[in-house]
Amino acid sequence: MRHCNQSMCSQIKLWTPEMPQSLNSWNGHQGFIYRACWSPKSAFAFLSCSADCSVRMWDTRSPVCAFTFLGHQHEVLSVDWCKYDEYTFASGGADRTIRLWDTRRSNQCMKTMVGHRYAVRNVKFSPFSPQHLLSCSYDLTVALWNCMFNTGSHSLMINSEHHKEFVVALDFNVLHDGQVASASWDRSTCVWSLGQNPDR
Repeated sequence: MRHCNQSMCSQIKLWTPEMPQSLNSWNGHQGFIYRACWSPKSAFAFLSCSADCSVRMWDTRSPVCAFTFLGHQHEVLSVDWCKYDEYTFASGGADRTIRLWDTRRSNQCMKTMVGHRYAVRNVKFSPFSPQHLLSCSYDLTVALWNCMFNTGSHSLMINSEHHKEFVVALDFNVLHDGQVASASWDRSTCVWSLGQNPDR
């Protein structure tokens, strides 16, 4: 089992539980790294996002960045791969936008989704639907989006305001379709089913 860790010193490290030292490290970002995320389809590819306003794609077999994705106007706080498409990922940033990308086209994002009033702290694709994406924000909300990849539009399906402080983390239950968890600076974690009132 291997994992990548993000860093406050602009460096990414690859670790395995069997060894006390990192197996490898990568440099390239010019700011804090908020997240590193393995590809669900490739054993060698991972993404990272940073305070330098970029998302970068890496290959563990290479010492240098494979692609750099630019488009966010401020820090990129989160990134997540689509579980159904090896080329598609989403990023969320301090510029209040969610951006959808195709790794084969690093020069521009496929779609920009606007709806949050403050920074988008986390994004997460559904493990059950290729179109559905969750996001949470410093505007205290959790949102569910239909990305509508085959069209030029998108839709905000759910916008829940059940937390009282910044919402900083969220995830889908991979074994229970429609069940999600969200965590906030209000010191609460909510586990709830989409379309129902969250319980805290």
